[in-house]
Amino acid sequence: MKKDKVYANEPVYIRYMLQGFGDLRGFKFDFDLPDGCKIFSDKPNIQTKIEQNRLISSYFLDFALSCQRSVLVTFPTFSYFDTKKMKFQKLL
Repeated sequence: MKKDKVYANEPVYIRYMLQGFGDLRGFKFDFDLPDGCKIFSDKPNIQTKIEQNRLISSYFLDFALSCQRSVLVTFPTFSYFDTKKMKFQKLL
């Protein structure tokens, strides 16, 4: 997991972009934030298309993180199933 310092009253702007095979419409981020921190986000932009009879989804989420005091924040990691290696992999 990556940890980054967030300074008091200085917002941090973050964009998550995910793309892969399957449906990402039900995907949600779950953040475990320290006390005094808030997330302000737009609704995710989710795009889907079919190529070669496979559903491909793209998921974009922009948000701002603001804390009332300086803290270390741990951003979530994600797992996905690698169909070539036939096992779960972690994204940082």
